[in-house]
Amino acid sequence: MKSFFNENILILLLLSGFLAYVGDYLGRRLGKLRISIPGMRPKTTAIVISIITGMLITIVTLLILTTISEEAKVALFNSREIRAERDTIKLEYERALNVLKDLNESKEKLRAETASLSKSLEVKKRERVVFQPEEFLDFVVISPNAKSTEAEYEKQFLTMIERIRALCSEFGVKTRTLEEIWAQLRGPLMDAVSKLKINQELVVYLKTTQRVMEGEFLEDVKVQAERNRIIYHKGDIISFDEINKDAAETEHVLIDGSKNREHIKIELLAFLEKVREKVKDDGMVIEPFTNFDSITLHDMINEIHKFKCKIKLSIEIIADVSIIGPFAFRIKFFKI
Repeated sequence: MKSFFNENILILLLLSGFLAYVGDYLGRRLGKLRISIPGMRPKTTAIVISIITGMLITIVTLLILTTISEEAKVALFNSREIRAERDTIKLEYERALNVLKDLNESKEKLRAETASLSKSLEVKKRERVVFQPEEFLDFVVISPNAKSTEAEYEKQFLTMIERIRALCSEFGVKTRTLEEIWAQLRGPLMDAVSKLKINQELVVYLKTTQRVMEGEFLEDVKVQAERNRIIYHKGDIISFDEINKDAAETEHVLIDGSKNREHIKIELLAFLEKVREKVKDDGMVIEPFTNFDSITLHDMINEIHKFKCKIKLSIEIIADVSIIGPFAFRIKFFKI
């Protein structure tokens, strides 16, 4: 359209002026000659000819305009379609604005959640919390044996207590002497041994009873014992079954790979926490993701991001898992 105005507007102006001059000239000549159309006076005839000339000017201008400019032709003869298309574009624009608004709100929500998590992390760092309540410390596996003596069981428990004292020392938590701790825990630990049954293994473990900060004493722990058993078999898929839900559907969790890496990280960490809670509920007493480090997490985020779409994640067990682990698994991806 710009080239049309630059190159052809002068021609249209000259042509319109020429046609106007011709019409005026014919009107004056016919007026002097007093020529009349049958049934009209000469003056009326001159007016009619001037009107017809003006109409011809418009018609010729439009013909030339539509001949030399495709844009002008479309604007003149397809105006209804153009208006309909404009209205459609306007609706799509408004819809896009609403989507953008929703995305901005989601972004702000994620930013607020990230800020909250960062704040909680900073608070934890400042407080230097080493152990939370109900945190797993260590365990021993007691197997029934006709030759096993009480002294051998005591040796296993003392070795476990020494490991816990070494761990506390590493993190700046104070502990009592081995003798003081043994005097406190001997009764509950040996009582757990008395529950041993033939052909069973017993897992005896210690947990904290309260939050312990750096520089404080690990004052109190509690003894728990459970029969060692297999909670997952090789090939099992971790299922997050809920009431009135199809188990096949609850074996997967959706993550949107088209989002940015920070969003994927938040969703992936939430998924892993869900798995952790499920595994704990099913009976595992140790932390399941002890070997899941930041490098593994980074690689998984990149792999999910490559899909650029929503995917399903599931946990497949690759070796039998008991309540004391190890938690042998792999994460499977399914593109939707």
